[in-house]
Amino acid sequence: RPASAGLATAMGASDFALEPRPSFSLPPPHRLSARHVPFTIRTSAYRLLPSLLPTLTFLRIKTSFNTCSKYTKARPFHSRQHEETSGCRRGLVCVIFELAVLSQPLPNDRDNTMLTSEVVISHVCRHWRGVAVDDPRFWSLIHFRTKSHFHRANVYIQRCSRSNPNYPLDIYVDTCSEETHKVRDDLLFRDEFLSIFDDVLLKHIHRWREFHLKVIDLTCKASARKVLHNCGSAPALRTLQLWHVQDWGTPEHLFNAIGPPPVIVFAGELPSLKHIILQGVNLPWSGSPFLRDLTSIEYALHSDDVRMPFSLWQDMLRASPALQRISL
Repeated sequence: RPASAGLATAMGASDFALEPRPSFSLPPPHRLSARHVPFTIRTSAYRLLPSLLPTLTFLRIKTSFNTCSKYTKARPFHSRQHEETSGCRRGLVCVIFELAVLSQPLPNDRDNTMLTSEVVISHVCRHWRGVAVDDPRFWSLIHFRTKSHFHRANVYIQRCSRSNPNYPLDIYVDTCSEETHKVRDDLLFRDEFLSIFDDVLLKHIHRWREFHLKVIDLTCKASARKVLHNCGSAPALRTLQLWHVQDWGTPEHLFNAIGPPPVIVFAGELPSLKHIILQGVNLPWSGSPFLRDLTSIEYALHSDDVRMPFSLWQDMLRASPALQRISL
């Protein structure tokens, strides 16, 4: 109780104010996740973990936890009780790791010079590494921003595929502009763009759950049109974000850039799509039958001549009865 009181003081009394102690039973360790942690405690943990993670790593906190230690004392190492305690301990460690990974910013908002939480966790000790590497949830987000991310992506996909070769993948591809590339030649640009898909991603397209593509260069955009037109269907894709914004300089450059007609993407087949985000990118609206049964829609930076016609817009809304969010 003293420890709980101190925690409540550190986090703020409002987080724990007179809330009855929850009564719930934990599921088996291999099914334990963050949703089984009381909401107020989970919320406070999200706030504290980013600042606590370096300290936890430095101290190499013993994963036996004080709450489990009394069950392991004076018992044979090979006893069944110890095995059950180790299983529970592993489940609790997974919850902590999941909170740390989920507390990170989105890939596009991260500092690429810093290690990700899952990498930091996997380098603390042998036990933590074993727990982290065996859990595909920590390696399913594949982010491309620099050339070094090619090797990282292959490692992540390999770890994510250990227990389940079909585990879903969330893909972020973030390229740079020509001006930025002159200063930072380690960033992904024209020469590396097609290799991202041909060498790494397209072989796993059936596993894509989210796909976010950001281009700031016309040559990269042309390559993206080619890839998405010829890649075929992505049956598990639920979120699609296509982003193209750049400084055109003059209205004439902008007019010439939007001249080529759009191409059909993913063979017009995205049966699981629920969220679509198009920023500076338009589709062949009548040739995109997947624009239905959507949960969220975000369109931005479309000129009058490339916007979705009102008749097709009306059809899309009527065909999406579960729609929750529109942003224009």
